[in-house]
Amino acid sequence: MAEGGRRIAAALWLPALAALGVVVAARTPALSPRGFQAETPVLIAAVALALLASLHRPLQGSTLGLGTLVLPIALDRLGLATTALGAGFAQLSADALHSRIAYGRPELPPERRGPARLLENAVQTVSVVLLAGLAWRLLLPELGDQAEPGQLIQAGLVVVAVHVVASLLLPLAVAQLRQSLRPGQWGDLARPLLLDCAGWAIGLCLLWTALKVGLAAAGLLALAFSLLAVEAFRNARQSASSRKLAIDLEEVSRAAERVAVMSQEDRLLPASILAECGKILTFGWFELALDDRSWGSPSGAIWNAGPDGQLHEGRASPSRNPPAISGVHRRQRWHLLNYPLTTKGRRLGTLRLWCDPRSLDRAQVPLLEALLPQLASSIERAQLDRQARLDPLTGLPARRLLDQRLREAYDRCLELGSSLAVLLLDLDHFKSVNDTYGHPVGDQALVAVAQVLAGRSDGRALGGRWGGEEFLVLLPGLDGAGALRVAERIRGTVEALRLEVPGTVLSLTLSIGIAAFPETYATGPENLVELADVALYEAKRRGRNLGLLNLGLGRFRTTAGEVVVDPDAPRAPEPPRLFA
Repeated sequence: MAEGGRRIAAALWLPALAALGVVVAARTPALSPRGFQAETPVLIAAVALALLASLHRPLQGSTLGLGTLVLPIALDRLGLATTALGAGFAQLSADALHSRIAYGRPELPPERRGPARLLENAVQTVSVVLLAGLAWRLLLPELGDQAEPGQLIQAGLVVVAVHVVASLLLPLAVAQLRQSLRPGQWGDLARPLLLDCAGWAIGLCLLWTALKVGLAAAGLLALAFSLLAVEAFRNARQSASSRKLAIDLEEVSRAAERVAVMSQEDRLLPASILAECGKILTFGWFELALDDRSWGSPSGAIWNAGPDGQLHEGRASPSRNPPAISGVHRRQRWHLLNYPLTTKGRRLGTLRLWCDPRSLDRAQVPLLEALLPQLASSIERAQLDRQARLDPLTGLPARRLLDQRLREAYDRCLELGSSLAVLLLDLDHFKSVNDTYGHPVGDQALVAVAQVLAGRSDGRALGGRWGGEEFLVLLPGLDGAGALRVAERIRGTVEALRLEVPGTVLSLTLSIGIAAFPETYATGPENLVELADVALYEAKRRGRNLGLLNLGLGRFRTTAGEVVVDPDAPRAPEPPRLFA
């Protein structure tokens, strides 16, 4: 109950005092207009000038700012009650306008204030003007053509001090009553008051002009200052928008560079696109669908991410409506952004984002659309790179990539003193398979062997298509004995395969040549493959469906540990005999 009473007191005490002050000021003859009665056109003009001048807020805050330039003349000619109410209406209008077209630092979000906060600012302005106006009328009960500048300056200094103190104490009192006072809050309140003080100074000059020259001349000067404030507001807003646009475009450019770098790895491409889209726009669901079949699926590749931000394969499955949020909101359906990703007139895929219309910043949508050409180019580069690295039939690394990885592994062996083994595999009687059953069956056999190699790969091993019916497997860190065991497992798995072809069931066998470094000296990575090729030729010669490890000088080891010798291989020269 105490907490509820405190909130009610914090919400009502200042409006009650402000209303009481307005009533008292309206019924006090000493605080009534001195020059003429408050006519409606004059009041509208004063409110309009205060509104226009208060639009310029370079120091942030929610005060009248330069709008205080109308207060000295208004207090003298319109009376305290009318001036306070007019200032409150100008404050309310200016805040409402700023909530729609607020400007400021580009990194800050747009200002969004509720109606209660806008009314609270207007009531505080009414209260401040009442206190400052009361001090004004007490210090200057009579004004006329014989008024002295010193008298205006002295009264103005006191009134400005009252205005500043009241503008600080009233919000701090409300925050204290709400128990929401934070350290340094007085500094945030004091900074915008510099502009209020400048407005009072200009207002005193305008009042002096009205007394000596006439109200029309002072009104024209006030209009000129207000228009200058509006122009400053417009320029500041355009400058802030330009800075924000430059920052966003720079971020889009960096995003395109990051996606281009990440696209070198297939698994990182969808993750990088998801991350960069999330930096530009807030969305609930993400889906990236690529049309290229080389990604491993007949229909292409599809990734999705839900509210948890985790990437998964498959299509997105959002609910019909966005999830409920706190507060009272109208339930709406997702706002779907559906973008085809094309380059050079060729469609590469589709990007879909499901956005909550309650939190969607539509100003960011054009920035996302500006990123789409870079995303499409990155996908195209990834596809071209993938096609150059992977065999289109089997999906395994092609010879270009195998050559690169073989050189890297060989250099690492020389640097670290580790071992490296290579397996060169060849399908037995592959030409007769093509001749007997046709090339589609031959392609089916190659794909079956490729699936075996892909299933046997781990973080270090790499298997790929070397050319024709030959495959190469790199085994970094394995010696000859370990490579023999891997070769035997692969050979046995392939031998157990059964391919169903029209009219029969086809069995496959492999012959495997193995070479290991540094067990067998190789002058380079190409020479290591040549040694494996020699072992493969010997396995073919010995009946196929066999794996042999090249030991050098025509000697080979079988999976059973037996050493066989090629009778046609050159022998090592015998050492010279020094003694007969």
